[in-house]
Amino acid sequence: MALQRAIFGVTQQASLAGLPLLHPLLRTMASGATKEAVERTLVVDTLAQTKKFETLGLSREQAENLAVYLSEQVVLDRMRLSEKFTTKVELEKSMLEQDARIGGFKAELVQKQDMHLATLQKDLDRQQNYLDKIRSEVRHEIDKLSASQRLDLNLEKG
Repeated sequence: MALQRAIFGVTQQASLAGLPLLHPLLRTMASGATKEAVERTLVVDTLAQTKKFETLGLSREQAENLAVYLSEQVVLDRMRLSEKFTTKVELEKSMLEQDARIGGFKAELVQKQDMHLATLQKDLDRQQNYLDKIRSEVRHEIDKLSASQRLDLNLEKG
C-alpha cells in the first residue's frame, strides 16, 4: 500500500509538472540510443506491468509511464552491469588467450631446459675428458717413479 502511494505520488507530481517520467540520466542521454537499447534488451513485460499498475489504482497514462520508466531503469542497470562485469564469451576468450600464453611459456621453458641440459652434458663430458687425461698423466708419473726406484734398488744390490 505504501509502495502504491509512493508510486502514485511520483507519477502524479511528474504528470502535474508536465515532465516526462524519466530518470535524469535518461533525459541527458541521446533519446535514439536509449530507445534502441530499450527495444533491443527489453526484459520487462510492460503490458503486464501496466495492467498490474492499473489494478492498483493508477490511471492508464500513469501506469504506462511507470512501466516505461521501470523498463528503462532495468535496461540502464543491465548496461551499467555489463560495463563492470565481463560476459561469458569474453571470459572464455580471455581464458583461451591465457592458455595459449601459458602453452607458449611452457614450450619456451622446455626448450631452455633442453638447451641448459645439453650445455651441462657438454661441460660434464669436457670435465670427464680432462679428468681422464689427468689420471693417465698421474699413472705415467707413478710408473716412471716406480721404474726409477726399481732401477735405484737394482743398482744398489748389484
